[in-house]
Amino acid sequence: MVAPVDSKVEVEVDGETITLRLNFRSISLLEEAGLDLFSPEGFDMTLARSAVMCRCLAITDHPSMTDDEALAIVARAGQSFGVAVLDLIARFGGKPDESAEGNEEAAKEKIAA
Repeated sequence: MVAPVDSKVEVEVDGETITLRLNFRSISLLEEAGLDLFSPEGFDMTLARSAVMCRCLAITDHPSMTDDEALAIVARAGQSFGVAVLDLIARFGGKPDESAEGNEEAAKEKIAA
């Protein structure tokens, strides 16, 4: 049986570690919210959409996160939230034992461009 696909990254915000996961549940919630991380066209990334994305990606490990908490995370994390999301996408689909080393640097380069 193929192992489930579940990529995970952590982002530190105000001394708290927030775990983001990309799995079936988070992808479904993102799709329901009109966000598709894998769309080649992308989407207009507003602060509100970033907060919705944060809540959807964090729901597995932070099920009681509110929209306002997600907004605070995105606002306070700044660029590190975007880097974490790109790293999460880069890790997605990899084998469970596959190293994702180096993805963070590639994500930072994409954000800076």
